[in-house]
Amino acid sequence: MPLSAGGFRPLPMFLIALLLLQPLSVLSPGGLRAEEPCGENRLFDARRHYELGRFQETIRTLRPCMPDGFDNLRDRVRANHLMAVSFIATDYPDSARVYVKAILKINPRYQADLDDGDPQLLAEMLETERPSRRKWLWGLAGGALVGAGVLTYIVIDNATDKPGQLPDPPAFP
Repeated sequence: MPLSAGGFRPLPMFLIALLLLQPLSVLSPGGLRAEEPCGENRLFDARRHYELGRFQETIRTLRPCMPDGFDNLRDRVRANHLMAVSFIATDYPDSARVYVKAILKINPRYQADLDDGDPQLLAEMLETERPSRRKWLWGLAGGALVGAGVLTYIVIDNATDKPGQLPDPPAFP
């Protein structure tokens, strides 16, 4: 029957309704979810995964937020810490070292908390990667020594008469 005559076609109406309602199923709890922003909830989930020994899941949870996904520095340090200890736990020390360096860029005085369960290797990495004061002092001393040498050369060079050098012009009357 034609629609103008008052007829009803159930199949096309069903398909139209299905296409219109399909996007709502994505928002349901069982459907796809939008990626959660980087913040406290993501850090909480990552910490929970780490405490349960699911280190790969910890890494997967935090990786989309690295290196600058967290707004405040405290959360960035916590995220880098979780990444570092997760890579240490999965025997990837070179990957862990990347996150240790990121921690030290944010907080050069950061210390591992061995009493809270941080691995000894994290403490060792923090110490080896930390810019040491001794290196800084040696660099300063070396720079001062080079500067003193250059200054001495300039002073001695200007104090000696050079052959073939013209005398100073006479003073104005």
